[in-house]
Amino acid sequence: MATDIVKKTYTTSRPMHGNSTTSLPRAKTPRTCGTKTAADSRGIVDNMSSQYLYGGSCWAAKSFDPDDHFKTNLATEWGIPHTNLTKEGIHVLDSLDRISQHPDKKSPVIFLYQEPLGDIESITGISFEEFLTRKDWKILRDQCNQYCLDKIDSLDRPVLLIGAIHNAVNNGIYKNITVGHINWQLWLAEQAGMEVVDQTVHVTPADGGNYCLNYFWGAEQAQKVLHENPSVKPDKKLLDAIWDVFFFWKELENANLFYEVHPNYNGNKLFAEFLKPTVLKFLNEHK
Repeated sequence: MATDIVKKTYTTSRPMHGNSTTSLPRAKTPRTCGTKTAADSRGIVDNMSSQYLYGGSCWAAKSFDPDDHFKTNLATEWGIPHTNLTKEGIHVLDSLDRISQHPDKKSPVIFLYQEPLGDIESITGISFEEFLTRKDWKILRDQCNQYCLDKIDSLDRPVLLIGAIHNAVNNGIYKNITVGHINWQLWLAEQAGMEVVDQTVHVTPADGGNYCLNYFWGAEQAQKVLHENPSVKPDKKLLDAIWDVFFFWKELENANLFYEVHPNYNGNKLFAEFLKPTVLKFLNEHK
């Protein structure tokens, strides 16, 4: 029987691993990165005072709140002159193109690392729909991640990489990448009072149950594709992974750090304040 992606509230108990239902936990289809908004041009400096290029997609471009108006982003909170090259609704490779095509070829880059799966078809030749059905979906995602990290390093300038949807890693093999923070979500989990040990979050949803989460990914992109393609039969472990992330994000929302599938105003302001010394150190080292 085809997977039936239906609208459902978060109050539904989380299914046990291996026994996922076919419904996904959302009161409505969540807002994913979409059309261009005023946030795409906010904060652009584009002159000699700019100290860095700021890149990424939705998480970099703006905080997300119920009124959907631009309130802030990390760069705005840092208050350091910069060139804003963020844009909602684009993937990693498009974000990197915006940087590489910019006339400023020397300034360092601060880049929020989004979900590399958005580029899966151009990287692997496999459609997102097929990816959702594959038992080796984690391996395929790793391939996309490796490809995107190589592209980031090939910008051939210093890059401060901040994990947003995906973890920011270097492992000592990239000459141009400095990890500013491994994952924004891990930091928010700590602020929400969750137990975080070895990059694993102990999640206890308000409606019962508990589980450990150490795999952070763009679950809302997978949910969106499944919703739009009800004939796709996703891998059961992948479906569990969607549930895990959505319930985790709901707990961040309950702590006033998230709205639906993105950090909110509060989540942006607090993380920016925490990260600013790292940003200043990086910019100081790459004047």
